[in-house]
Amino acid sequence: MQMMKNTGIDLILDMAGPDYLDRNLENIKARGISCINRFRSDDRGNIDLGHLITQNLTIMGSVLHPLAIKEKAQLSKEIQNQLLPLLKSSRLHPKIHSCFVLEDFDREHVLMLSNNCIGKIILTVDDTIRR
Repeated sequence: MQMMKNTGIDLILDMAGPDYLDRNLENIKARGISCINRFRSDDRGNIDLGHLITQNLTIMGSVLHPLAIKEKAQLSKEIQNQLLPLLKSSRLHPKIHSCFVLEDFDREHVLMLSNNCIGKIILTVDDTIRR
């Protein structure tokens, strides 16, 4: 049996879909969760079930579009009350690949289209967040 990984990412909120499924599952730590939030009718993915099982990983899917307005409002409140405080306290933080100022939009766009990054690409109107 494969040793359980103690390092990696606890939670992945995946907006890319099956194109990143294998990469996400390789980078998530034992007992981690991958939540897929994007869906197209032709989306299909392959996973290594042995890795999924030995690492006790969870894959879940979620889309907001079909939810009723009341449900979306409730989710918004929960995010505001539970998730935002974790982000503000830095107990939870997004993976940021790189930051670009607006003038470098063309470079940012080339990077995004290359699919050679993991994490968010941030485009700012000034250089206060530049990494």
